[in-house]
Amino acid sequence: MEVTALGRVLWEYLRIGAPLERREALVAFGCHDLRVAEWAVQLWLDGWASKLVLSGGLGYYTQQIWSEPEAHKFRRIALERGVDAAAILVEDQSTNSGENIALTRRLLESCGLRLGRAICIQKPYLERRVQLTLRKQWPSCDFLLSSPPIPYEEYAQPGIIGFDKLINELVGQIDRIEKYPDLGFTQKDNVPADVLAAKRQLVKLGFANHLLSRV
Repeated sequence: MEVTALGRVLWEYLRIGAPLERREALVAFGCHDLRVAEWAVQLWLDGWASKLVLSGGLGYYTQQIWSEPEAHKFRRIALERGVDAAAILVEDQSTNSGENIALTRRLLESCGLRLGRAICIQKPYLERRVQLTLRKQWPSCDFLLSSPPIPYEEYAQPGIIGFDKLINELVGQIDRIEKYPDLGFTQKDNVPADVLAAKRQLVKLGFANHLLSRV
């Protein structure tokens, strides 16, 4: 099976693609891909929630390319697109998904807000791992995962992510879903056999840069 097809197997497992439902808040986790911010903003403009929570400082990758926190970039996009500034909450210290969750909860609690149902926005191939992390670390809130509706074949774009890097990222996400439960980070998931086989094949082909042991 060719690399593109193997990558699609991983993508289709990692992206959940759940139908949208109106909820109390939109919680967008920061990243270098500003299409995530644009999608979160669109969901707010379409009325899926009244609050827009933007979480992200400088992470493993963004600290190498930006000096401004992810959440600040997301907020600027939101304001430019017409989101009411009073609807936005910003958490700008987190450096990974676990901190996104812990610091966002702390921010909301300091504002007297306790979420029961929310939409979390991330990159498509992070949906499943973030969902498993939220179920482990924020079980009191029912999160629906959403991401920019960009097809797998169109996701790699110049200036955002190259195709080889995308495949390495997909392999790395499967690796984390396998290993993070034993570290106490996420809920365990039964990864389908065809997904594990595709991951092993891609590692053999050299797509191993984002494996947990390599980071």
